[in-house]
Amino acid sequence: RWSGLWHTASDLKIIALNQGRKVSLDRCVLLKLRRILLFNKNCPKCVIHHIQSLTPFLDSKGLIRVGGRLSNSKYRFDKCHPVLICGKHRLAKLIFAREHIRLVHARPQQMLAAIRERVWVTAGRNIAKQIVHQCVKCFRAAPKEINPIMANLPLARRWSREYITELQQRTKWRAQGRNLEKGAMVLVKEDNLPTSLWRIGRVVEVYPGPDGINRVAVIKTINGNIKRGFAKICPLPIYDNTTTSTDSEVI
Repeated sequence: RWSGLWHTASDLKIIALNQGRKVSLDRCVLLKLRRILLFNKNCPKCVIHHIQSLTPFLDSKGLIRVGGRLSNSKYRFDKCHPVLICGKHRLAKLIFAREHIRLVHARPQQMLAAIRERVWVTAGRNIAKQIVHQCVKCFRAAPKEINPIMANLPLARRWSREYITELQQRTKWRAQGRNLEKGAMVLVKEDNLPTSLWRIGRVVEVYPGPDGINRVAVIKTINGNIKRGFAKICPLPIYDNTTTSTDSEVI
């Protein structure tokens, strides 16, 4: 039953927060690497090759940290030796997603630099790029339209025999791009408006050209249905991001 009081983060004790953080990081460490460091402390060649340059070690709490080369610096211990966690664990993606919002939709390099001051995620650069690629707000700032394979020339463009032979080759859009399906969420490109004001709609119908390739779509927007060519449509990067986390060994 609600007591009528809102509990804030200040109600939690620092010790409880630190314990929760330790448990969360402890569940997504590299289990195989931990066993190697426990039983082969004097065998650096046994360290997994893709993180061997980080010279990992076990701290007093059982967490794997980056050894690195900053031991003689004046930075705090967590920055010199960040906790090493597995990039395949769900917690790693949650950390990057939260940092992306906290830094006001920062680009991958800025986001990665901020995270590495506290934790070091394996394959962190790929995760940062994935978070930015799947962010709808970032996509709306720089949307990409669909480019189907270049169409055949209409009859009105047949000027002369000499010029026709010059137009045989497809200079761009040589391969079939992404195909729109019914129900896809898209941005409608407007030449006279900034990208943040482009209308969002849902594809309700697609129409093929004479060559059988889909080139026109009917889009349902807040102002009604409109018909646009694929060159004026930018599909939103909305995917099923449901992932399953596991505490089993990931390497």
